[in-house]
Amino acid sequence: EVLTFEDIDRLTYMDMVISEAMRKYPPIGFIQRLCTKDAILPSNNLKISKDTVTVVPILAIHRDERFYPNPDVFDPERFTPEKVKERNKFSYLAFGEGNRICIGVRFSRLQMKACITWLLRKYTLKPQEYKPERFERSAFSLRDTKSKYEFIRRTN
Repeated sequence: EVLTFEDIDRLTYMDMVISEAMRKYPPIGFIQRLCTKDAILPSNNLKISKDTVTVVPILAIHRDERFYPNPDVFDPERFTPEKVKERNKFSYLAFGEGNRICIGVRFSRLQMKACITWLLRKYTLKPQEYKPERFERSAFSLRDTKSKYEFIRRTN
């Protein structure tokens, strides 16, 4: 059976699961931006001068209880269309946001959904009893080299 774009596009819950996974484990921990003009942040009246390099801590924002209650709990329901509309759009930065958002965000999501769908059609993914104790040190991303999954080939 052929998997079509329309089939993948209808997998809304899988989209929510991917968003929650990307919230808990963003591909990059922070982004830097160069301020192009003097600005004052409306949230706390902080003045940022032109040519200042700012660091946006994506992981810290994704784990902030003001945006995500019980942030250590994996809960795809945080990404229902209604809940997404309630939150500040800059509280989810897995692909960046605004005019500097990753240009591959739609393609990346499509690839993830297609890959997961293909795997689940061919295999049963069985999680192992494992909880990461800590992540590898990295300035760029979260790395856990000890994750274990068992793929069981389906016979039908």
